[in-house]
Amino acid sequence: MLGISLATIGCSSQGEMDRVIERYIRSVQNLDAPRLAEVSAVPMAVEGDSEDRAADRRVQLLETRLDQRFRAHQVQRDTGRLEFEADGLILIQALGLGRGTYYETVTTRRTGPGRWEVIQEVRLAYGSIDLSRLPRGTTIYLMGMPLGKVYRPVLGAEKAAVRRLLERIWLRWDLVHGQEGWRVSGVTVADRPPVVYNDTTRY
Repeated sequence: MLGISLATIGCSSQGEMDRVIERYIRSVQNLDAPRLAEVSAVPMAVEGDSEDRAADRRVQLLETRLDQRFRAHQVQRDTGRLEFEADGLILIQALGLGRGTYYETVTTRRTGPGRWEVIQEVRLAYGSIDLSRLPRGTTIYLMGMPLGKVYRPVLGAEKAAVRRLLERIWLRWDLVHGQEGWRVSGVTVADRPPVVYNDTTRY
């Protein structure tokens, strides 16, 4: 699959798109508004955005947006249910992209003039996480099904439970190419059934 994609758009373009996605992910995780502004074309990323708006003002708006979305992620996570938007900010944080979760591009395709779709496979591998260094009473967060479900076991509680956890999921990245190069215009869960498994761990 990947070989076909590379042959279609060329290794250089593929590499550029992957690097833009990587920068987008790290900008979200680090709440780095200036860097995110360089790679984002998501309409909702900057509320009230305008071509005439000064660049520094646009970054300020984006910084506010990042802070709002990060706080929303924390609130939603603690209620056990996440809601995802096209900016992907909560989705990226919830999956831990750029924070140890493995992901790779598996397919790409052109969707219009200067527009491409990148599908990435994300492997969560909760079973391989070393929890031995975390103290008793620590709450951990595990993504489950239905999509958006968050399990919150407490280490040391050793409560019996049956959880449907995500093992593998696919993300769809929409990218646009303009005078300033590639930018991310949206990130959502791809239309592919996720891989799930039943977990009965007594944490």
